[in-house]
Amino acid sequence: MTKILVTGGTGFIGSNLVRILSERGHFVRVFDNNFRGSIENINKNNPNIELFEGDIRNLSDVKKAFYDIHTIYHLAFINGTRNFYEKPDLVLDVGLKGHLNVMDAATSSVKNFVYASSSEVYQTPDHIPTTEKVSGIVPDVFNPRYSYGGTKLMGELLTLHYAPQKKMKRIIFRPHNIYGPCMGFDHVIPEIIVKILKSSKKQNSKKLTINIQGTGNETRSFCYVDDAVNGIILSVEHSQNKDIFNVGRQDEITIQHLISEIAHIMEVDVTIVPGKLTKGSTIRRCPDISKLSSKGFKPQINIKEGLKRTVTWYSNYFKKIWRYKSMEFIPIAKPFIDIEEADAVYKQVKSGWISMGKRVKQFESMVQDYLSVKHAIAFSNGTATLHAALLALNVKPGDEVLVPSLSYISSANAVLFCGAKPVFVEENEKTFLVAPDTFEKKISPKTKAIMSVDLKGMPVDFDAMNLLSEKHGIPIISDSAESLGAKYKNNLVGNQALIHSFSLFANKNITTGEGGIITTNDDEIAKTCQCIRNQGQSERYVHVMIGHNYRMTDIVASIGIPQLKRVEFIMHEKNKLATKYNQAFLNHPLIQTPYVPEYVSRHSWYMYCLMLDDSINRDHLAKFMVDNGVDYRLSFPPIPLQPIYRKMYGYKEGGFPGSERIFNQFIDIPCWVGMSDDQVQHVIDTILNSVEKSKH
Repeated sequence: MTKILVTGGTGFIGSNLVRILSERGHFVRVFDNNFRGSIENINKNNPNIELFEGDIRNLSDVKKAFYDIHTIYHLAFINGTRNFYEKPDLVLDVGLKGHLNVMDAATSSVKNFVYASSSEVYQTPDHIPTTEKVSGIVPDVFNPRYSYGGTKLMGELLTLHYAPQKKMKRIIFRPHNIYGPCMGFDHVIPEIIVKILKSSKKQNSKKLTINIQGTGNETRSFCYVDDAVNGIILSVEHSQNKDIFNVGRQDEITIQHLISEIAHIMEVDVTIVPGKLTKGSTIRRCPDISKLSSKGFKPQINIKEGLKRTVTWYSNYFKKIWRYKSMEFIPIAKPFIDIEEADAVYKQVKSGWISMGKRVKQFESMVQDYLSVKHAIAFSNGTATLHAALLALNVKPGDEVLVPSLSYISSANAVLFCGAKPVFVEENEKTFLVAPDTFEKKISPKTKAIMSVDLKGMPVDFDAMNLLSEKHGIPIISDSAESLGAKYKNNLVGNQALIHSFSLFANKNITTGEGGIITTNDDEIAKTCQCIRNQGQSERYVHVMIGHNYRMTDIVASIGIPQLKRVEFIMHEKNKLATKYNQAFLNHPLIQTPYVPEYVSRHSWYMYCLMLDDSINRDHLAKFMVDNGVDYRLSFPPIPLQPIYRKMYGYKEGGFPGSERIFNQFIDIPCWVGMSDDQVQHVIDTILNSVEKSKH
């Protein structure tokens, strides 16, 4: 039994290659990290298939998978046009480093090295059909679109010329527009199918209009995946060393004709609206497959049959998805996390340094630059930042700290950690924030600090708070946990107060899972906070105070770095979403949209909060929302009414009437980046349809 390794074996072509090789009696080891593929594509019960999870960029992973292998099919790569434009560095990293690792790991047992190149190496060929002798080209090194074709071309050079001492037959195949079920969504055929499915659902008609790139007269030659895989295997069985084969079909079809064929299968009439082609797009592509045909290659599945199988698969897939989504909650919050974060964490773990180090310093520096503040100190969580800030101000037993009654409990708990007493102050019912004059009424000889809170992500009036601080000589700590990205008088929140505390919890606008940041322009406070978070060390193993282990790790910081890079995009998207909500609810007599003072140049919209009329039973509305698949949050009740604070200080209901009324009548609704227009409209419709039914 021949032992074969397939890198990228859980992907579209890879998984079909694995299936057919195993059906022919070969033992197949699948190597993949499942970034774009899925183990669901592999028959895990087949005794001739072995799954090995690893990253092609990690040589130790690769070496572990390569023992006792006769033939290597190297398919692992980063595909998808969006990745070529947006993540060319990742495409190059996987394509080149991964290729070198595979060739370096190939042992003496390896007899065949088969590399999956691409038709993209031809780019815009002058000769149609295009033979293997046509030169590969990278037309424009400044266009990231060519990161894919360029890396494939370099992969061919490595395949043919790298590690010449290794006596193995080297074969290259160039697949041309392979299609079939489960091929993902970044390709023309599934894109068309999905557009028709979504348009049918939205337009509720058999006559549809869809937008496309280009005129529709562009051509491709599509080959069904089973035929392609049989051609790939055939090329290996009948090749010479350093052979190159085109794999595909030699019959062109226009994109317009392709759409017509798909529309016919889906029983709809489609009118296309031409659009602009992305720079770097190819007008015609058709391979000359005479070389492979001479070895006996004869495609069996024509375009009509192949499209029928593919359309059926995608239609059934989306029916399942839509049935699932119809039952699934729209969550109240969802982190905006992508492959960059996962990749950064993986690299950091593999680096061997996982505690506080260079990544934390890099993250802190980025925060300083973004907020235009002198110091940013990263912590393990937001509560730790509040505790450290209070300790830096020498808050101690017998002191009092003014704290808004409507806040997360950590605002008050941090005061208790210092042995001091939190004195609760009620909020303005219009802004949900504590006004400076309300704080002032609570100042006593024992008041050591004032903690303001940017509730729901809306900044307090920092100028007014600083005047209060100067008047009484009492420092201000801004609990800005929810307002990262907000702007106060056109300046980002983070350098207005003496100390700002930010949270990076999972539901915040940017997240590290758990984490926090202190920002300040005061050198001494910064130095003290750095010492506190690091067990009171002024330098290694020199402890000058009783500190805490409040350090952020480099793993956590490696998530924060790409998160911070997209914070402006997040702010843009959340403000667009808030605008939609404002327009939908603004003039409703039973709903009050958030009031935003003039000094707030940009709200962070950490949460979008509706204030309901007294006639509305909020709990009934919440139930209607849940029944219709929409999540909500009632937020946190006033801190003094939490059981532990009632027990400690004897607080009772009615003691904070303004805060209690706000809490009883406001409700947070879903507000996160990535919400579809349909989801947003469903939230709006659900609330508008339910609010009248929710009267007392």
